[in-house]
Amino acid sequence: MPLTSPSGAPQSRAAPAPPHTVLVVDDELLARISLAARLTRLGYWGLEAGDGRVGV
Repeated sequence: MPLTSPSGAPQSRAAPAPPHTVLVVDDELLARISLAARLTRLGYWGLEAGDGRVGV
């Protein structure tokens, strides 16, 4: 059941959370790009690194 205000207007349950940042580390370029793009579509900020040394 949706939440309503005293006036009867529907209310959202919670304000959207700010984007979270995810570090994607993979030496395979296609895998890294695909995962970063998927995370972006889900509302995350994706940072990419080609190997562990660069990621740190």
